[in-house]
Amino acid sequence: MLFLYLLLLRNTRLDWRVYWSVIVLVSSIVWVELLIRNGPHWEFETASLLGNEAYLAGFLILSALASGWLGARMPNGWVRWLLYCLAGVQVVIAVLTHNRSAIVSVLLAIALVYSVNLARKSIRRQLWVVTGIVLGALLLLAVLFLQSEGFHEFAVRWDQAFRTGSISTRFDLWLAAGRMFLEAPIVGAGLGNFLFVFNRHHPGLYAKNPGEEWVDNAHSLPFEMLATTGLVGTLPWIIMVVVLFVVAFRRLRDHPTDRWLFVALLACFIEQLFVINSIPKHMVQVGLMAYFTQDIPPVRWPSRWTSRCPNAVWVVCRGGVVGVCLLGGWHLALAPYHSFRVFNEIRFDTAASSVKTGKVEAYFSKPQIYTLWPKLLLVSDLEQAAQNSDQPFSKAYVAMLIALMREEVVKDSGNIKARVALGRLYLMSDPVAAQTIFEGVARDAPNKPHSYYYLGFAQQLNGKARAAAASFRRCLDLDTKLTECDRLLHLSEADGG
Repeated sequence: MLFLYLLLLRNTRLDWRVYWSVIVLVSSIVWVELLIRNGPHWEFETASLLGNEAYLAGFLILSALASGWLGARMPNGWVRWLLYCLAGVQVVIAVLTHNRSAIVSVLLAIALVYSVNLARKSIRRQLWVVTGIVLGALLLLAVLFLQSEGFHEFAVRWDQAFRTGSISTRFDLWLAAGRMFLEAPIVGAGLGNFLFVFNRHHPGLYAKNPGEEWVDNAHSLPFEMLATTGLVGTLPWIIMVVVLFVVAFRRLRDHPTDRWLFVALLACFIEQLFVINSIPKHMVQVGLMAYFTQDIPPVRWPSRWTSRCPNAVWVVCRGGVVGVCLLGGWHLALAPYHSFRVFNEIRFDTAASSVKTGKVEAYFSKPQIYTLWPKLLLVSDLEQAAQNSDQPFSKAYVAMLIALMREEVVKDSGNIKARVALGRLYLMSDPVAAQTIFEGVARDAPNKPHSYYYLGFAQQLNGKARAAAASFRRCLDLDTKLTECDRLLHLSEADGG
């Protein structure tokens, strides 16, 4: 969207009050719809028009800052205070969602803006302060990778003390992204491929259920850029961010009311250090980036070039560039979609086991982007069917899945997720083999509660009640919220007695 704006609309003068008024109108429709749906009960954990409460909180916080910008520019007093009240309502609803990232990012942005203004007066010194902050962040990142085990243990203890799971999870994701970057430092793993390559680098936590198999980004834009685009994509992105904030600082000096939008812009990038923004927040962020770059003069070709070609040729060239970009985007979206559609047709086919076994084998015989992910979904489907006491699959189908997962383990022995999936299949047919696998998983991922959960489950099936109880206790030491592990612990203690 920003590329098309710079290419097609760069020479036009936009009335930004209209743009931000539309954003505020959309946010008003969202929270009015929430009030209608919830009635007098303030329960905002349900999904909104934008998605879940995380998307809702971030969008409303940014929209509140846009409301403040509009209010500061309104000459009419009652309209100004109406917009300020609207901003207050948006903030209150965002706070009620209990989403930390959106609120903390705005508070940090406000603190950073005012601390820089108090500490430094000239724009040059402000840039030195920002440069110092960036260098400090890079230094912290280097220490993080050099002392990754110590930081991970600290994060685990933090999560245990405050009963969260986000800190250690973020470290796992970022360390996996770092390994992806070191594996392909120039071009990275490819845009959109984090989901597939993560399976090879994750430390073992994401093997709990089908929902946690969808780890499609690094939950940090810098790490996502490093992992998926390498230096080719990350260096231009860093240059873009630096130029953007230099221009934004200069505009802020001449237009004080823009501090509302500047805080929103800064909050977007602060939040992207820990999460990947959703589409509703992208709508605001793209507008913020376009707004603060409106003073940059458009790129002009040398006059000796433009004089030789008529205006129509340049229009055709611009249209051709846009067409190539759209076709490339369509191709990148269509190829995975076609493969995924074929896979889903096989996955949800109700044909006989022998027919489905043949279809699955034929599908995986073709080259895929990374075949572990759909295999994991088939394993989860099989587990779900077993838990529901539904047995539509034959022993031949289970044996075929075991053979597919063993191929993945042989191909990439360091992939803990593939080993966990193979062990889960063995729990249905060979508990002794399952115990052997999970002993290795617990050894290689000692800080992950589910490593001991599965190990204890296999030990219990093999009649080793005391060993199973010890594994379940270790699991609960790492995560006291695993009620299923607590239930199995009581069963193992009863069997041991």
